[in-house]
Amino acid sequence: MSLCPRVLVLDEPTANLDPESTVDLGRKIREFKEEGMAVEIPDHRLYWLEGVAEWVAVMDRGEIVESGPFSILSHKDLRESHGLRAACVEDPRPGLGKVSANGIGIRVEDLRFAYRGGPELFGGASFSLPREVTGLLGKNGAGKTTLARLLTGLSRMRSGKVYLDGESISPSRLLKRASIVLQNADHQLQMKTVGDEAMLCANGACSKQRAEKVAEILERFGLSGLIDRHPQSLSGGEKQRLAIACGMIKEPDILILDEPTSGLDGRNMRMIAESIRQAAERGASVLLISHDLELLDSACDRALHLPLGPCS
Repeated sequence: MSLCPRVLVLDEPTANLDPESTVDLGRKIREFKEEGMAVEIPDHRLYWLEGVAEWVAVMDRGEIVESGPFSILSHKDLRESHGLRAACVEDPRPGLGKVSANGIGIRVEDLRFAYRGGPELFGGASFSLPREVTGLLGKNGAGKTTLARLLTGLSRMRSGKVYLDGESISPSRLLKRASIVLQNADHQLQMKTVGDEAMLCANGACSKQRAEKVAEILERFGLSGLIDRHPQSLSGGEKQRLAIACGMIKEPDILILDEPTSGLDGRNMRMIAESIRQAAERGASVLLISHDLELLDSACDRALHLPLGPCS
């Protein structure tokens, strides 16, 4: 902003912002407009733009198909026709149930962790993740991604134990029983083709039943026509869907998704929410890290709030 531009373009500016920071951003954008600046915001999340955007243009396959005041987004038929998200979303966080200290599924006792030379992030926390969808909530920088790495064995706790259905499980075994979908899909797509990526997550199994399962998941995520493509040649949304599909193919006991709908339209957001709930119904403890109020409302049963106390 030091260049004092007359026109400002913000591409998906709230993708990784917590709801409170999103409100602050909306307030700042209104200030820019009052100063005479023109602001353009390409975005899939719509609810935060009420009172921020006066005019909207709806694009489909590279063309503007509808335009008008923000109020046109209240029409359900318009949103469904073009795969748009909801224009108004109530904050679901106050209504989500809390996790317990003891329960069936994943149980963590006396978790302690700090980065070298840094303050303690987790100081003796204990909690359980049931075989449901739990939202991991907290402000930016609260330690959500760090906790995800600890719960999948990617990072080592300073002290503490993890139990799976009452049995203590080591970090190395936990890594085999868990799947994590990272915020940046580029960090976990390594193979030469989409098909190879999917089969790797199926542990290389080539049985007919397993191959059919992989094909079914790729079809559900809209990737079956891309099976011979290199993962790095995909669009951002396609990479995101592939990373999530791979996490589902593994059929883990614990599935962690870190901001899985950033950059996804309404149609794909709803498909992801449905897939997340299906994973929980099959018996996975799902931990959903997200600031997306629409996704939290669609997918979550309960919430785990950061910072964690000794008994959360």
